[in-house]
Amino acid sequence: MKREGLWWVDENNNKWDACLHTEDEAEKYRKSLTNCSNCINCNNCNGCSNCNNCNNCNNCNDCNNCNNCNDCHYCNNCNNCNDCIGCNYCIGCNYCISCNSCHGYIKNPSRYITQNIGSRKDQTHFYYGKTDKGMSVQIRCGCFHGSLKEFAEAVEKRHGNNEYGVQYRKEIEKVKALFELGGE
Repeated sequence: MKREGLWWVDENNNKWDACLHTEDEAEKYRKSLTNCSNCINCNNCNGCSNCNNCNNCNNCNDCNNCNNCNDCHYCNNCNNCNDCIGCNYCIGCNYCISCNSCHGYIKNPSRYITQNIGSRKDQTHFYYGKTDKGMSVQIRCGCFHGSLKEFAEAVEKRHGNNEYGVQYRKEIEKVKALFELGGE
């Protein structure tokens, strides 16, 4: 372990911020990495490379702020995911690609993304797929994350019959038809 500028650096070019960690802490984290290289502020990882601020991950590459993930690539702020690529803020997903804030999908979910609509003039993401609890629709719209029923209730409460409520309800009906949800 050697000090290079503002970093504690090990023999595999893993680094720990010297402003945040003492040399003893950096050494402890270094010992917790197995076959990792070019990682920054990571600990308890195995076989990872080019990751930042990850914990307890295995065979991940180019991930940031992830915990307990396996075989993931280019993910950010995920927890307990496996074999995912390019996901953000997911929890317990498997084999997902480019998801945002998904929870518990067994494999990459189908998705529908709206044009820029509503009061935020932004996209709304609808995900549909199998979870450990059965088939699930999850919606991500701004700060909202929840089920189709919860989204419909939130739209009604916030927008009623104004132009945004009409836009969101139109998209909800499209999703029901697209994912063949019938009366849900």
